[in-house]
Amino acid sequence: MAVEDAVVAIIGAAGSVGSACSKILASEVKKIILIDKRKDELEDLVDTIKKGCRGSWEHYYDLPEFIKADFIITVASATEGILKPFHIDRGTIIIDTAQPPNVSYDVINRDDVVVINSGIAYLKGINLNMNIGLNKEEIYACLGEVLILLWRGWEGNYNLGKVNPEQVKELLEWAPRVGLSVARFRNCAGLVEDNSFEKIKKIKKK
Repeated sequence: MAVEDAVVAIIGAAGSVGSACSKILASEVKKIILIDKRKDELEDLVDTIKKGCRGSWEHYYDLPEFIKADFIITVASATEGILKPFHIDRGTIIIDTAQPPNVSYDVINRDDVVVINSGIAYLKGINLNMNIGLNKEEIYACLGEVLILLWRGWEGNYNLGKVNPEQVKELLEWAPRVGLSVARFRNCAGLVEDNSFEKIKKIKKK
């Protein structure tokens, strides 16, 4: 599926990371669905989104009972898995960026959706000399950002408050020069195999 044909829902859309995701994707996708319980911040975000939105948008102050989207990005500050199996349509790809996870473990057991835990980068040759639950030559993206800024010789604060979309684009441009790339997809149940995405493609064609 081309990006411009996608419907994307963001849970926690008005937060620091969520607002940056929302602003970037609103100019790229067919439809964006913004979900956040912080009403005033969400309304401010919607006002901003309207100016550069490529397609249509919806916004909700509570998690809808059912989310009809091709992709769901979760960045909410929750202490448990708030995204349940009944919320999710068949053929949805879910990117869970939160810790603790926003996605209920029951969702991962479904064979008609794919759940990906984000925020993990690959850097050949790096050795942390400690076990943080990652594979060899993998680091969390937050450390990757620090390494990029060290490589750039950055001094002082890079960003305070809500994430700046322009700085996201800068980091994406700089990351390959440092040797950083996206690590192999996985979730709480293990690595996500390529055939999982083939299943999604078949569901979408029906």
